[in-house]
Amino acid sequence: MNPNKITDRKTATPKDHTGGFFSTPNPGSNRLQAGGLLLVAALLLFLVSCSKESIPKPKAFLYLEYIKPEYHRFVTDCPYSFAIPVTSKLHFSRGCDATIDYPRLKAQVFVTYRRVHNNLKLILSEADKLTSAHTVKADAIKPHPFENKEKHIYGLLSEVEGNAASNIQFYATDSLNHVITAALYFKVEPNYDSLYPAVQFIKEDMMRMMETLEFKDKNDTYEKKN
Repeated sequence: MNPNKITDRKTATPKDHTGGFFSTPNPGSNRLQAGGLLLVAALLLFLVSCSKESIPKPKAFLYLEYIKPEYHRFVTDCPYSFAIPVTSKLHFSRGCDATIDYPRLKAQVFVTYRRVHNNLKLILSEADKLTSAHTVKADAIKPHPFENKEKHIYGLLSEVEGNAASNIQFYATDSLNHVITAALYFKVEPNYDSLYPAVQFIKEDMMRMMETLEFKDKNDTYEKKN
């Protein structure tokens, strides 16, 4: 099913009515002729209205224009950076936790940064619990493992299908010092069929975030200056 597809609706049209339906006029009865024409016209309107079928309208889908995004890398005092769409807005709420706003799509990606202190297994377990929390309303969960051998960054992007509160989440780590997690949320009631195009659009952005992710050296300053 493609939610972007516009389904053409065919409405029933009345059959063509040809000649032979009206009587031959009588010169001596004009009033009767006029009255008969009115009666015939009324009968025709009644038959036409009865011949039209009532066709239910299909459920409307969210219509938005999706333009190929351009990206830029943000740089802060935080120990990580990646590329985000130029049309999005980035702001930090506390420390190095960030929110990426998509005003036109009424969506937000919440990014959480964690410093590893011999607790990587616990942090990743908590990230898995975030995805598992959406299984109640999920039709399916598709995992997309990620690996950047050159930068020694590993992670997992999870795509949650169905009317879940968050349809895309990921975590990424260098397995030594840093972990970031991210989750997509919309500011509207979850409706996967309607939101599907926007979910797929932002999914590509989140994959780009993982692909361009860089962590700073462990000797650098790790806390963002507020």
